[in-house]
Amino acid sequence: MSRLFRHTLLGAAVLSCIDASRAIATCLVFGSCMYEFQPLVQNAYSVIVVGSPVGISTVEFRIDGVDPTWVTVVTPGPTVTSVTGDPLGAGCVVTLTSCESGDIPIFSITSLPIATVTPHVLRVLGLATPTDPQFACPNVIVCNGPMPGRVCLPGGCATVNGGGGSCCSVDATQSLSWSRVQSLFRD
Repeated sequence: MSRLFRHTLLGAAVLSCIDASRAIATCLVFGSCMYEFQPLVQNAYSVIVVGSPVGISTVEFRIDGVDPTWVTVVTPGPTVTSVTGDPLGAGCVVTLTSCESGDIPIFSITSLPIATVTPHVLRVLGLATPTDPQFACPNVIVCNGPMPGRVCLPGGCATVNGGGGSCCSVDATQSLSWSRVQSLFRD
């Protein structure tokens, strides 16, 4: 494999967030909280809903901070049936095959920076124009559990090349091996 296009495999530290009032242990997060991106090297990262004990049918969010000059490919996870919108732009609505629970891979993303990458932060945010104005946040639609309906989730962030301090300050952090994250995207 060419050194120029070697695939940078990054260990994954996944943040878990708990909303005890709705029995949802979930966050929309990146596969790691810190990345080192180099020019002309493919960098793999992912967006995952983590540890949901209740079923989720829809996920709404956008990713802020991906440089538009990067060559970026976004691949839906195996349980995604449709994506409306642009996750790297104004945001997207992701529909899942059924009422999914547990660790749910939403996207696998590969970026190839063409030039030097300056320090900055990637963030999971709500849609630029929310489907429901009362939920201007990353959110999911819970399809079973004690209180079905739309729920806001904390959005994760990841620092790129040391930008913006630490995004790993959420209390609950669970480490997953890269092979475990990869297995989430296999059929």
